[in-house]
Amino acid sequence: MNIETTELHILILDDDKADSTYLANCIRAVAPLAKIDSAATCRKAKAHLRAHPCDAVFLEIPFDKEGDAAGVSLALDLRTEFPNLNIIFCTAHTEYKPQAMDLHASGFITKPATTESVLTELRELRYPPVPPPKIRIRTFGEFEVFSGQTPLIFQYAKSKELLAILVDARGEYCTNEQLIGRLWEDAAVDPAKNSYLRNLRQDLLRTLTDAGCENLILRKRGSMAIDPAYADCDYFDLYDRKLPADIYRGEYMNQYSWAEATNGSLYALYLEKNKF
Repeated sequence: MNIETTELHILILDDDKADSTYLANCIRAVAPLAKIDSAATCRKAKAHLRAHPCDAVFLEIPFDKEGDAAGVSLALDLRTEFPNLNIIFCTAHTEYKPQAMDLHASGFITKPATTESVLTELRELRYPPVPPPKIRIRTFGEFEVFSGQTPLIFQYAKSKELLAILVDARGEYCTNEQLIGRLWEDAAVDPAKNSYLRNLRQDLLRTLTDAGCENLILRKRGSMAIDPAYADCDYFDLYDRKLPADIYRGEYMNQYSWAEATNGSLYALYLEKNKF
């Protein structure tokens, strides 16, 4: 698993805010895409995990009012309730390491944590996160999009075309101006198109989210892209030489006139199969 490109969801349980912040910084240094939340009490940690499933929890061993190791008890509870949750103890109380290992914890870090120790534990998770489902995209012939065997249905036809434009760009960001230019090839400049594009974008994201594939789309201010890692696509596979060149038969996104330029490039490569 490539930690740098994996979107992990991580919870830190530590009643020391400074230690929690320090650990979060260590995690971000090695897993920049990780979503990191924190909790200061066992009760809040449990509530968070029930509402927001996590890939891993970094667990200090807090003590209850009687001086018992509440973190160990919490780990036992979490192991029962979330059997595939990766529990990584991060504590200065090394005397509890045998108990932690008896609980089949994913790892144990002795404070202070380091980026190296965090990276090691994240690379060796006992239960590697299951990647989100991929969208299957067909571009040769008509452009079609599937979740499993089911075609995705968009509220607007141009939402599907918006996705087609992003697929055609093969991971490169497209600005709003570029998207509008493709979607309305013959349309004059019209500020209303920005509002329409927002509606199309919302429809696209909602449809992908409902299919569990919201990670397919990358966004930054004023532009969008597709993340090829979350798509099974004949067009991408052809360029990556995962498919034979003759899988393409001269047709590419037939319903879109703007796709003719890419189709021309594909056809030239088709005539020289050794280029693939």
